[in-house]
Amino acid sequence: MPAYDRVASAKDCAQQIASLYSSKISNVERDNLVKELYSPSAIWSDPLTQAKGVGAIIANYRSLSGLASEAELKILDWTINNDSSGFVLRFDAEAIYKIRFTPLVVKYRQWSVIHFDNETRMVKEHVDHWSVESLLSTIPIFGLLYLKLWRPMVGAVIHTLFKPRQLVPEWITGKKALITSSPAARTPTKVKAT
Repeated sequence: MPAYDRVASAKDCAQQIASLYSSKISNVERDNLVKELYSPSAIWSDPLTQAKGVGAIIANYRSLSGLASEAELKILDWTINNDSSGFVLRFDAEAIYKIRFTPLVVKYRQWSVIHFDNETRMVKEHVDHWSVESLLSTIPIFGLLYLKLWRPMVGAVIHTLFKPRQLVPEWITGKKALITSSPAARTPTKVKAT
């Protein structure tokens, strides 16, 4: 039975999708749920990967159980909207993964946007969004290096390379720039009247 025929609310639907990330569900249960929820031509993506078709989506969810000995996606908030081609489920969640063979637990904020087809009533597109900062900041040592060294260093390099020199280049306007990077150049000079 298609996804939104089986669920009583947006929360139920979000919980059902979130269960696919869980380490508590068997591969057989996960595979069957993906086949029930996702259309054969569905697309699933996140900042690192993209999967097209049910087989690739199943492989993507299975990779999580290979990476994490414990995994959970805790739903924090959800909304559902209708549009002309179906409905769109959006949910905000906290992803928690205990990395296999290590004491490392990674937590990050994730929001998902899932489009359901109006005719088939199955997922046609699923996009997970999360940031590198939210992912790396929870990893010991890497998080510290990223937040305290990498981000400030990249910011300083970008500022040095692209610091503001003028609003509109002189070659475009034919006039001197109004703003420069030199404080002395921005200070007005007094002109004596003769």
